[in-house]
Amino acid sequence: MNMKKLLYVIRADISSLPSVIIIEILSRLDIKSVMRCKMVCKQWNSLIQEQYFINKHMHRSIFFNVSWRADGGGSQEFELIAHCFGVFVERSNGINVRYRIQNPATKQLLDLPTPNFTANHQISICYDYTSQLCKLISAYSDENYTRGGCEILTLGGAGDLSWRILEIPCLNDLHLGTDKILFNLQFPDWHKFHLLRIRANLAQVITIILEDETVFINTLPLVIFKNMRRASNFSFFAKGSDLDGNVVLPGFAMVARTQLKYIYFYDLKFVLLEDSKKNKFCEPIIIRLDFVEGDKMWSELEPLFCINDCIYFAKGNEAIVYNCTSHKREFTEEKIVARILLTYRRSYKHWKTYSLLNFKGM
Repeated sequence: MNMKKLLYVIRADISSLPSVIIIEILSRLDIKSVMRCKMVCKQWNSLIQEQYFINKHMHRSIFFNVSWRADGGGSQEFELIAHCFGVFVERSNGINVRYRIQNPATKQLLDLPTPNFTANHQISICYDYTSQLCKLISAYSDENYTRGGCEILTLGGAGDLSWRILEIPCLNDLHLGTDKILFNLQFPDWHKFHLLRIRANLAQVITIILEDETVFINTLPLVIFKNMRRASNFSFFAKGSDLDGNVVLPGFAMVARTQLKYIYFYDLKFVLLEDSKKNKFCEPIIIRLDFVEGDKMWSELEPLFCINDCIYFAKGNEAIVYNCTSHKREFTEEKIVARILLTYRRSYKHWKTYSLLNFKGM
């Protein structure tokens, strides 16, 4: 059989597969390969653009949602201010400030209305895959840092496309210059939006239900951590067999040092918010960290999140993954995560962190 006939037979065999099988295969590919597969045939191109495929492909990925305080000081026309669910939120530099969402994989753009407060703010995307409901949330401080708050924008709705102030009294004193905040966890919670906030004498989780914008304020008792300045925003992520099976719990963590005679021991201490409606945090969980080598490493270690049995830390530009069941470091995983953690740098744009997500109007 010559090559032309062989290729024809292979193409015919693949095209005869049920669509559900083709989707299952293609959804396991990285985004770069998926974009190439769109050019194979009309059937594949159509399947890849379906919302079912986009959601399934996103489920097989883990996105490190991250945002930066917008300062308008970049040299390029647009600066990256948030990287969420594989798409970018960008702000233009100059006098007439503009905002937009860009999907770097599909090259689609969506212009956004300008928020009411633009001097000091951070923006993040929250997205519910079941209803395709997408909202942008901006936490802000005014120019003099005398008052803070939160505003919200709904994309794809029937109403007016404009930012609305979301009344959250506990954020009236939000100071983006000193408060340590984290949007929406390192991993997205598909039905709720979390804003984690730490300051000198306060640790809070503000939870917003996406559908009706109900707000729940959860404050961590101060007795949990002796030094809140050393505490970090933290999250626990248990990956289920489907999107509804995922469990995401926000919380706070700290690497603590204890001394027994002349020997120092290092432990990870963290608490998680079990019920956002009842302000219920779990009992503190303490895990001995055998890999910590002295005070220098301890001072640089920042707990990020936990995925099932593995706890992820940042140490400068390094990633440390510790398996709390085997009590060993996962060096292979560390190499992979180290590249992903570069998403915390604005200059890092790589196709491994992209998705097919799109919104109405793109």
